Amino acid sequence: MRLLGRLAVATSVSALAGLGLVVAPATTAHAQANTCTGNNVIDQAPYSCTETRDITGITFTINVNIDATGRAVVDYTMSPVQQADVPIAVHSYTDISAGPLQFITGVIPAGQTTAQLVVPRIECGQLDIKAVETTPGDSAGNIAGPVVTWGDVCQVPTTTTVAPTSPTSVSPSSVSPTIPPTGANGLVEAWRWALPLLGLAAVMIVVARRRPAAG
Repeated sequence: MRLLGRLAVATSVSALAGLGLVVAPATTAHAQANTCTGNNVIDQAPYSCTETRDITGITFTINVNIDATGRAVVDYTMSPVQQADVPIAVHSYTDISAGPLQFITGVIPAGQTTAQLVVPRIECGQLDIKAVETTPGDSAGNIAGPVVTWGDVCQVPTTTTVAPTSPTSVSPSSVSPTIPPTGANGLVEAWRWALPLLGLAAVMIVVARRRPAAG
C-alpha cells in the first residue's frame, strides 16, 4: 500500500508538472530587488536601494533615496559604535567617474552609529557611496555605486553649431574717390583751366612789344 501511495503521489506531481501547475521553490530575486545596482545598469529616478558592506571590521548599511528632481538622501548605519569620527562620502559623477562632479563629505560622529548625507541635485551618472576610505578612485571604501539619471536634465543636449560670421565688405563703388582724377580726362581738365591764362600772357607780350622806346 505504501508503494502504491508513493506511486500515486509521483503520478500526481508528474501530471501537475505537465500542466505547468507545479509551484517553483521561492527564490531570493525579490529579496534582492532593492539591492543597489552597479555601473552596468542605468536606473531612472525616483530610485531607492539598500546595501551592506564590511570595511575594516565595521559593518555599514546605507539606504539611498533619489527623488524625481534628482535630490539624493543617503542614510548611514554603522556597527559597532566607534570611539573616533568615521569619514563618509558621496561622489556624484557625470556618466562614470567623469566631470562635472560633486563631492559631498561628512562623518559618523564618535559614539554614534548613524549619519546622513544629501546631494541637492545629482549629476547624470554614478554615485560612489563610501566610508572610511573616501578618496576619489579608492575602491577600498566603496559601499555602493548605482548609476542614476533623472528628468529631462539628463537627456543629451543638442549641440547647435553657429557658423562664424565674416567681416562686412565694402564695395569699392560706394566709396567716393579722394584722389584727383588722372589720365586723359585729367589732362583735358588741366588744359581747360590753363588756356585763358596762356591767352592773357600772349596779349601782354604783344602790347609790351608795341610800346615806343623812351627818348
